[in-house]
Amino acid sequence: MSVLDRETMRRWTARASFLAERMDRPFVAGSGDSEELWSTLVERVGRGEQATVDRWLALNGWTESRVRGALFAASLPEGAPLPDWVEILPEIAACAREQSASWLDGERPDMPFAPLYGPMISVARARLLGALAAEASPSTTLEVLPVAIESALEGLWKSFDRLAGRALYLMFRTSAEPSYRRFVGGLLHRGLIPIWEEYPLLARLCSGALSAWVAATHELLARLLVDMPLLRRRFSAIADRRVPSRARRRIVPGMMLCRLIASGRLLAVKAMRPAKPLRPRDFTARAGVALGLALGLAIWEF
Repeated sequence: MSVLDRETMRRWTARASFLAERMDRPFVAGSGDSEELWSTLVERVGRGEQATVDRWLALNGWTESRVRGALFAASLPEGAPLPDWVEILPEIAACAREQSASWLDGERPDMPFAPLYGPMISVARARLLGALAAEASPSTTLEVLPVAIESALEGLWKSFDRLAGRALYLMFRTSAEPSYRRFVGGLLHRGLIPIWEEYPLLARLCSGALSAWVAATHELLARLLVDMPLLRRRFSAIADRRVPSRARRRIVPGMMLCRLIASGRLLAVKAMRPAKPLRPRDFTARAGVALGLALGLAIWEF
């Protein structure tokens, strides 16, 4: 499969859709053993009790026959709009195919299938930079954004590994390719499409994580760019990662300061004491105080 066509994307959308989505919009029905899937649904939703499932159906305004038909959604109808998450996949597939050799060399010791996450990371970075282009001056972009984005991308790498690591390991164990490098290289050369064909819900989860990261990081960095002049004036004298006492006195509880200017390092200071674990005697003391106040108010009103 070399091209990610619209029909394939419609099929993945149907296979990765939730039951509520299948009940609210038309899907092309497929064929299969509905009894097996229905038994699984009864076990998961009603814990094996048909009466519980009947109440659940009534609460949602559904019937058993409609739900049984929706269990085998095969594709979206021709011309139906595709969701946002599936529209990202062609961009990721093109990035994986065009730069497969460079991604294959980008291995990480702490992340076995990191080369397969590289195209998604690249698309996330490009989308974030595009969203910030209108809000950053050229000098600020060159000085601040690369460090900030790479720091934030570390969390996205780990998100992809948590979502896809186990599935990729199972694919590798069950594949006919004994070489890890050839296995990963083959998936990159085919634009990661075999992964999504096997696990369309994984494609939805990874695309959702990518979009959520772009939106959240854009909001944070856009605010940082707006506040950059103030940060420069207040912290221009800071040469290391420690905040001097005169600056620390100006920090109010809950305030966070990000240092991304001179050293290129991320500094976060939160002037709040860490919460202590609640011990039994603490709970007893607090409960006693609360009970004493309640009794005092009751006596006063009496």
